[in-house]
Amino acid sequence: MTTKKDSSVAANNLRKIWDLRKSEIGVTQTEAAKKLGWTQGALAQYLNNITELNPPAVIKLANFLGVDPREIDPSANLDDYPQYLSLPTGARSKITIDLSRKWKATVHDNGSITITPSKK
Repeated sequence: MTTKKDSSVAANNLRKIWDLRKSEIGVTQTEAAKKLGWTQGALAQYLNNITELNPPAVIKLANFLGVDPREIDPSANLDDYPQYLSLPTGARSKITIDLSRKWKATVHDNGSITITPSKK
């Protein structure tokens, strides 16, 4: 279970990683949010610890930023997380990948990744 303290640590880590990586990646919050399949406001809420980071969001952000999910949330119980997913950028067609019995990732034509609970 994530506590408010854990949530603050994860949000602070995410903000530091974002601040370092955004210029390397060459994206604004609006561009990143679009690639992630979110609104800019949703991304800003994660970055500012308004919305608590949940496992799918941590994985999605870690993949987008090119870091291990534990760099964002060191208290993560990895048994509850989908496997860290490294995908080529610029996916051309929709791909669904089973990550475990609990999670699946779908890569959409626009390159965004959706991680959802598996219905198995």
